[in-house]
Amino acid sequence: MIDTATIPPSPPAGLRYRYNAHLWSALQTLVRRRELVASLVRRDFTARYKQTVLGVAWAVLQPLAMILVLAVFIQRVAKADTHAAPYALWSYMGLVPWTFFGSALNNGGMSLVNNQPLLNKVHCPREIFPTAATLLAGVDALFSMTGLVVLFALYGFVPRGTVYWVPLLMLVQVAFALGASLVVSIITVYVRDVRNMLPIVLQLGLFASPVAWGLDQLPHRYRLIYCFCNPGGAVIDGLRRAVLYGLGPDWAELGAAMATSAVILVLGFRFFKRFELGIADII
Repeated sequence: MIDTATIPPSPPAGLRYRYNAHLWSALQTLVRRRELVASLVRRDFTARYKQTVLGVAWAVLQPLAMILVLAVFIQRVAKADTHAAPYALWSYMGLVPWTFFGSALNNGGMSLVNNQPLLNKVHCPREIFPTAATLLAGVDALFSMTGLVVLFALYGFVPRGTVYWVPLLMLVQVAFALGASLVVSIITVYVRDVRNMLPIVLQLGLFASPVAWGLDQLPHRYRLIYCFCNPGGAVIDGLRRAVLYGLGPDWAELGAAMATSAVILVLGFRFFKRFELGIADII
C-alpha cells in the first residue's frame, strides 16, 4: 500500500517544467539554425517560380500591374498630392513595403499549417517557419526593387541623398511584419477560419494604407494615432520623404510606428511561444 500522506501535493520545484520564452535566446537559436531557415527560404522560393516562363520577373510584373490600376483608376478618386513626383513612382514607393508586409503576413500566417509534415518530424523552434516566410517576402521585395529602378530611369528622377534612412525604415517594417506573422500563424493553427479571412483583411489593408493616397491627406491630429495603429503607414511616408523629397522621417510618426512594431514583435513572440506547445496535438 502507498501512503498517500507522504505524496507531496505538487512536484518539487526542481522537477517542475518551466517553459521560458526569451526573445534574445530565440534570436540566438535562429542564428544557430540559419541553415535550416535558408533551406526553407530556398525551397519556397524555388516552388513559387518553378515551371513558370517568366520566373522571378513576376515579382516585378505584379506590382507594376497594380501601379497601372492605381494610376488609371484610383488616382482620379484619391487625388493624392505627390509633391511634383511622378505618381507611378510615388505609388510604387508605397506598394513595395506594403507588398512585402502582405506577402509576409499571408505566407507567414499559413506557414505552420503548410509545413505540417515537418512539424512532427523535425525538431526545431516553430518560429523558424514564419521567420522563413518573412525572409522570403523580403527576397521578393528586393527583386521588385528592379521595377523601381526602371521607373527612376523612365521618368529621369534621381533618388535623393537622404536614402540612408531606408534601412531604418525597412527594419521597422520587418519587425512589424514578423510580429504580425507570428501571431497570425499560431492563431491559424487553432482557428482555421483565419485562412479565409486573411485575404479579405489584406485587400482592405491595401486601401487603408497610404499606398494610393498620401499620409498628409489625413488631418494632422489623427496622423499620430494612425501611425500607432498602422506602423506601415509611417514607413511608407518615411520612404517617400527620404527617397523622393530629400527629407528625413517625421520622428513623431516614425517613433509611434517603432513603438508599435516593437510591442507587436515582443508580445507576438511571447504569444506564439505560449501556444506553441499545443501545435502537435492539433495539426
